[in-house]
Amino acid sequence: MKMPALLERLLPFPVHLPEEIEALDLASPGDLSDPHLAEAILEAVMDGALPQGAGPWGAAWYASLVAEALTGWSVSVVPPAEVEQAYSHTFDPSGIFTMRACLAPEWDVLLSDAAFLQALEEAWVVARDMGKGRLLPLGEAASLLGIAPDELVELERGEAPGARRLGRTWLVPREALGDLQATRGE
Repeated sequence: MKMPALLERLLPFPVHLPEEIEALDLASPGDLSDPHLAEAILEAVMDGALPQGAGPWGAAWYASLVAEALTGWSVSVVPPAEVEQAYSHTFDPSGIFTMRACLAPEWDVLLSDAAFLQALEEAWVVARDMGKGRLLPLGEAASLLGIAPDELVELERGEAPGARRLGRTWLVPREALGDLQATRGE
């Protein structure tokens, strides 16, 4: 399968890959496991997500997630300090993105995996909401509250209203910031 055809079936918008990546003929999903391919996917998805309304952080987050979900390689354009605060070391208990596309035995299995496709779709909705300022990554929410990200322990206990975890990222609804401030007694 060619990369453009695969991404066309998985993503809600077109992306432009470098010629050498477009020309690759992947015999099986196992051929996706390549760090250079992960970087090319990251850049292409990020460039494609920005004009679709994801915003810089949402586009970077979504592109990182797609690249890792497809290739199994963790790549990120998010600054290391932000990654350290925003990502945990375990995957979401719901299993979102625990499947790596590169581990699928064949293309038909991958492209018919409803949970995987739904998780990609949900991630795109979240990225767009981030672009509209409706959802904030943990570090940004903490910054707006004037506290360190690790002080938002309410998220880990599930006490922050509307806070959710998608993949390895905590997201906080902008409208919940007032409630978080009140919860903290400030």
